[in-house]
Amino acid sequence: MPHTYAAPQFRTMVVEQLRQGRKGEVVATELGVHPATLYRWKRPVRIDRGELARTPTQEAAQLRAARLRIVELEAELATVRQPTELLSKGRVVRPRELMASWRHWLRRVTGQSASAGCSALRLQGASCGERSR
Repeated sequence: MPHTYAAPQFRTMVVEQLRQGRKGEVVATELGVHPATLYRWKRPVRIDRGELARTPTQEAAQLRAARLRIVELEAELATVRQPTELLSKGRVVRPRELMASWRHWLRRVTGQSASAGCSALRLQGASCGERSR
């Protein structure tokens, strides 16, 4: 079972020992940590100090968050764009076509089936595409 080392100070101390020239295998044996773990801890420190040509960890975290936000915004834009394009064509839209678009929009927004989406949004009857009997 993998072991987690919660204290960042512990990692910092270990990396400093490695930077001072101590052998990784010796430090690993003394502290009860696998040698590969020590080198995995050392790599981000070397990147942040500019010793390795990679994106620093703080910038990488910001880029990752920005990419996730972009994906969310693109999904939201696609969700809004379809009904807008349907209604902006300047032609008469058949109810069946409108309801299909509405059901698709509900599935994308709620992540559920159209009927479950209607329930989640507390819609019922004709506003949710149900046919009158």
